[in-house]
Amino acid sequence: MYDDTYLTPTGDNEIKIQYKEFNNTSTGNYGGWGTPIHGAYCTIGIENHLSNDGLQYTYNNQYPQTSMIINDEKAVFITTRNPIQNLSGDPNQDEVINVLDVIVTVNHIINAEQLDPMGTYIADVDGNGNVNILDVILIINIILNS
Repeated sequence: MYDDTYLTPTGDNEIKIQYKEFNNTSTGNYGGWGTPIHGAYCTIGIENHLSNDGLQYTYNNQYPQTSMIINDEKAVFITTRNPIQNLSGDPNQDEVINVLDVIVTVNHIINAEQLDPMGTYIADVDGNGNVNILDVILIINIILNS
């Protein structure tokens, strides 16, 4: 588990499940389960403490189409970071860094209008976990240098 709450837009920690040896098989004798031969494919994922909300990576050797099949020396990384590259300093997420980004960042700082979690994450240009005047200065520098 990583304590990188300042790096994620939702403030959640991140988890890496690392496998040295991954033995995912459908054969074996696991007596007591009602059959002499019982498949042993693994289930990988996480769920909340109430077991009523979760995220499943694989079950019964079935993977989502875009997922990598797990084998030896592989890992699953669970995060709330956006997999799409965002333009740092573009908190309004219009793919252009300009004076509007300065305005929405200042409005966020003075509590006039709050950014959504992803906008807050992108506005934190220096990556210190706080959106403040230093981030505004960095956004202005990005605009002046472009």
